[in-house]
Amino acid sequence: MRKLVIAFCDTDRLYGSRFVTYLMEHKAKEMSVHAFLEPDVFLRETEKTVFDAVVLGGGFDAVEEVLLQKRLPTLRLLEETPAQAAGETAGQSAVFVWKYQPMSVILHEMQALTESVSGAAGTGAVYEPGLEVIGVYSPIRHEMQVPFSLMLASVLAKRSRVLYLNLTEQSGFPEAFHLSGENDIGDLLFALRKGRIKEAFQKSVYENSGIGYIPPFFNPEQLGELTPGDLRELLSFAGGQSNFEAVVADFGDGVHPLSEMLGMCSTVYAPVKEGYFYECQKESFLSYLTKAGAEELRNAVQFLDLPFSARGIRFGGDVLEQLAWSEFGDYVRTYLEGARYGGGQMG
Repeated sequence: MRKLVIAFCDTDRLYGSRFVTYLMEHKAKEMSVHAFLEPDVFLRETEKTVFDAVVLGGGFDAVEEVLLQKRLPTLRLLEETPAQAAGETAGQSAVFVWKYQPMSVILHEMQALTESVSGAAGTGAVYEPGLEVIGVYSPIRHEMQVPFSLMLASVLAKRSRVLYLNLTEQSGFPEAFHLSGENDIGDLLFALRKGRIKEAFQKSVYENSGIGYIPPFFNPEQLGELTPGDLRELLSFAGGQSNFEAVVADFGDGVHPLSEMLGMCSTVYAPVKEGYFYECQKESFLSYLTKAGAEELRNAVQFLDLPFSARGIRFGGDVLEQLAWSEFGDYVRTYLEGARYGGGQMG
């Protein structure tokens, strides 16, 4: 297997020296690293050297347009965390990580990025050996998003092994459905970055009503630390080394970049409501996908009008069972059956 050619660009000489030294100590057999302190020197080098990926630090903002034109996979090192820098990262195609964190975490993101280059773990809807990934995201923050995604998982669980991931802020998911679990997705993420996902995965997956689930982040601030590389690796593991056949991923606005996360799904169900302002939010979401370079994702999004309120959900008993036998459950089942056979409404 040939070495991957990586360009490291940062005007901070000391940081760059430490970065390159770490890579050479840990990945010398897999990567050849070219370090650049000046944007002009790097741009000249791109005319004669084909880089597999670029790590972009401070002082190199001027080269981002060139990287985009050349379609070079880019890992962007941020002075702030991705959550803090959400405004400046929105609509961009690079993978963003916080610059001042353990090198092992940054290396993990680099590996995820370069694996997509070599074809080992690219974005897409199917992960070896055929895991289907279905997303749920409501551009209007529909209050029934979580109940809908759980009903979706419940319907799918009738015919396949389903894993439910809740990636929303303050979901209320474990509390509303009386679900327990000592380990949450934050614990699994920590193990994944340490290379111990195999041991941690089974400890983090719980089951209720035939649905496998990983409890959401107990600390919602951690949601902003989840990267596309983390999610790809988790999905690849679930598809290759577990008995799950499908994943239902419930996305909130705290994941970044949203378009890349949603792009890992074969279908994205988007609960909306009727009304002028809701239509404006829907159009804003579609505009974001276009500006983010995720035009093809628009074909995967299915908007569905959910004329229901969470006020109808009552405390006590099995809440999922309560939803399943309600008018809401009938609505969801009918809609999904129609979507399965071509009758679902596309936005």
